Amino acid sequence: MIYDHSQCIRTQVYVDGNFKNARIYTTADYLTANHIINRSLQPYSGVLVIHHVPTDPQGRDFYHEFKSAIPFMEAYVGYTTFETDSIPSYWVSSCNQMDEIWVPSKFNLETFGNAGVAKDKLYVIPHGFDPKRYAPDTTRPLNFGSKSKFTFLSVFEWTYRKGWDVLIRAFIEEFAPHENVRLLIRTYMGGGVIGPQTESVSTQFKNYIRDLGFNHNNIPTIEFIDTTIPDQLMPNLYKTADVFVLPTRGEGWGIPFTESMLMEVPVIGTKWGGQLEFMNEDNAYLIEVDKIVPVSESQVKDSPFYKGHKWAEPSVEHLRKLMRRVFKDPEEAKEKAKKARKWILDNYTIYHTAIKIAKRVEALRNSKVRPTAKCKSRKNVNLKVLFQSRSDMFTLPGGDTEVLLNLKYNLENLGCTVDYSPFHNVDLSNYDIVHIFNCHNLFAVNCAVQGKHYVLTPMYEDIQKYYVKSLLAYNTLKNICLGSTKTFSFDCKLPFFDSKLNHLSFREFEFLMENASSIIVSGTQEEMTIKRDYPSASYTNTLKLGFKKPDNSDSVSEDLFYKQYGLTDFVLCVARLETRKNQLMLLYALQDVDIPIVFINSGSTQLEYEHLCKTFKRKATTLFLGRVNKYILLSAYKAAKVHALPSWYELPGLVTLEAAWLGCNVVATDWGTISDYLGENVFYCTPNNPDSIRDAVLKAYNSAKSNNSKIILENLSWSSYAENILAIYDSVISSNSKRNTNVLNSKVRHEIRYHKLRGEAVGCVFKEPNRAIELANQLIKLKPNDPIGHYVKGTGYLLFGNYSKAISSLEQAIQLKPYLDIKVYLYLCLALLKVSENKRASAILDAAVLLFPFINSKLSSIIREYYKLAETPKSRPFNNYVPMGIGTFSAS
Repeated sequence: MIYDHSQCIRTQVYVDGNFKNARIYTTADYLTANHIINRSLQPYSGVLVIHHVPTDPQGRDFYHEFKSAIPFMEAYVGYTTFETDSIPSYWVSSCNQMDEIWVPSKFNLETFGNAGVAKDKLYVIPHGFDPKRYAPDTTRPLNFGSKSKFTFLSVFEWTYRKGWDVLIRAFIEEFAPHENVRLLIRTYMGGGVIGPQTESVSTQFKNYIRDLGFNHNNIPTIEFIDTTIPDQLMPNLYKTADVFVLPTRGEGWGIPFTESMLMEVPVIGTKWGGQLEFMNEDNAYLIEVDKIVPVSESQVKDSPFYKGHKWAEPSVEHLRKLMRRVFKDPEEAKEKAKKARKWILDNYTIYHTAIKIAKRVEALRNSKVRPTAKCKSRKNVNLKVLFQSRSDMFTLPGGDTEVLLNLKYNLENLGCTVDYSPFHNVDLSNYDIVHIFNCHNLFAVNCAVQGKHYVLTPMYEDIQKYYVKSLLAYNTLKNICLGSTKTFSFDCKLPFFDSKLNHLSFREFEFLMENASSIIVSGTQEEMTIKRDYPSASYTNTLKLGFKKPDNSDSVSEDLFYKQYGLTDFVLCVARLETRKNQLMLLYALQDVDIPIVFINSGSTQLEYEHLCKTFKRKATTLFLGRVNKYILLSAYKAAKVHALPSWYELPGLVTLEAAWLGCNVVATDWGTISDYLGENVFYCTPNNPDSIRDAVLKAYNSAKSNNSKIILENLSWSSYAENILAIYDSVISSNSKRNTNVLNSKVRHEIRYHKLRGEAVGCVFKEPNRAIELANQLIKLKPNDPIGHYVKGTGYLLFGNYSKAISSLEQAIQLKPYLDIKVYLYLCLALLKVSENKRASAILDAAVLLFPFINSKLSSIIREYYKLAETPKSRPFNNYVPMGIGTFSAS
């Protein structure tokens, strides 16, 4: 809900692994809001508190996922709770991987410790409540139903743990229908934690009343609130009550108890569980417990978390007495309620909690002070290094993520402090050097503006060599799967595409490459590609990446995989299912080969590609296992005869190194840098040739396994890689005086103006096309071969109705970068349709479909509509036709 007094602040937010522009509505004052936002733009550091369950019943380790997604923190804390006498057994290892586990109550301190969580990791951090939200003297009650009657209120999820059966039984057995009393229940269906209930609340309630032997029409008043109560109105709901009652069987804390106490509403609750952290005989009415019993089977069915646990069985008889007592003596209850409010205000506000958190954070940070450097020959000790890379580095991890994390760990062992930031405007004053991974111009510009050296690990693939080919191959293989063609070929031609010239068209990362203090490449082919595309690039250092030997690999045998899946001596492929990894080509190459293939893969971002792979028909068994645990993965490597990864490009392909270490004969692409690592110990294939892939796999399969790769990999380590990187840092910092700052400042001003123009031009093309054309002309003057300038110019002319100029500019954009964006093709197609160039428009659509196979349904419908227009007789005018809501795209 947005209030009138909220203000809107524009900033960046982190959503699903990407930083996006957003509007944030907040009631905080402007200075405070901006302070918080600016703090969020700082490099990752400090203590990360993960408020989440550690692991789900299926074994998904959330704490591990969060640590992997945000890996540059000084310490990691799990904040969680549980309601029974123990915790799920699979939580223990997940909790013990954290630096600390915070729980809200001493009750959980005991249950977590008894279950096996290291007791020196456990600390009580109670929930904190904002006292400003709870004003019992000025808050109006909400009116529901029989408002004149004495009201017992209960708020809970309709689940057996909350003791709804105990509550209803006690109420209808204690009170007569004619008494001036009611039970008001705000509840909702949740089915515990996982499974949904099969019957509605109303049905379950009526059946329960019947089973108790009561007539539904002859019981004291029980009313249900089945509407959602907004959070800001919860104090008003509590104000409705004379007493709050909840005979729960187990709580980690019990928030409704605390909120009722803050609203000076007397509370009745069970004398067992986390609520005893703040409830006692002096400030609440505590229900005696008949006994501690196993969690019911129905609850375990809904919530597997509770399997094998025990909880309290509150006494129905004692609850009846307590409800009668407060009904007869409301003055006594009010006195308890006043004490309760004071107790919470004196001990459990957000301010008390903040103080406890601050103490723990300080203790954690002090315990994480890095040791001094171990390398005595270093010139610079305790360097502060900032890593910068793509914003989804950790939510969509790849080989670059592994490089970055392993380098961070080993640099820190050498005494460095390493932080991470995906922002291009971060303050660099506290850093000795910046290390940029992948190619991002704005990181380099920020370094130049602040006079900070940066080194670059570009992981530069020869996209011009493989990208278009990979998409053409995918479309051909898709047609084979769909039965529209039988043979594989690259006969399809694209308009405006010349692979021999394209790599010279637009040097997109010229500033980044030329101004790096050092460019660190992984092998010979990467170095040659950079020198070809950027002849004036900075000095390159060729360093082989490290190799991390898999943990526990000696303790796992191939039998584990065989027992679970019944396969051995198969072809294995470990990689995300996507066009770049080329699994569909592998399946096509081996379609008639009687050898099983096993795919182990993380989640695909190309669902159609994944579906085609899984439905591809071949002679032998094909298994798709998705993500597996590390023991199954290690066993799969050992059970396989061959690991095949015919990617379109790899630098060098870390899973190939891992497979080679564990004894597989490895098939890998000859487009990349793997040859720098394993030399002749790889069975090489050419990724665009199915026969080459087939021959390499069969040769590898029929060859004896060799230990040569393992011997080579013994000499590759991330620690030595880090030492070499550190030597580069030292050399760069020491040569600070050699930089020609005058020349650099001129280039920086040019680059800043270029990016400013680029962003403005893209941003206003639909709002102010005339201004966009003017900005595009300035942009093209600065960098004639930037396709974005020609795209903006062409789109502007299209909106103005100058179709000939639109066609010329949009064609130039495509010539410069054929895979720039599908929208460029659609705008060009529309311009061609406007001048009745239907045949050319159809060809452009064909090219768009080939180059952008994975598009959303909206774009698909636009393409279908344009095809229909292209088939329309030329005599039909399209002057009144305007672009459908295709939108624009980012120029970053």
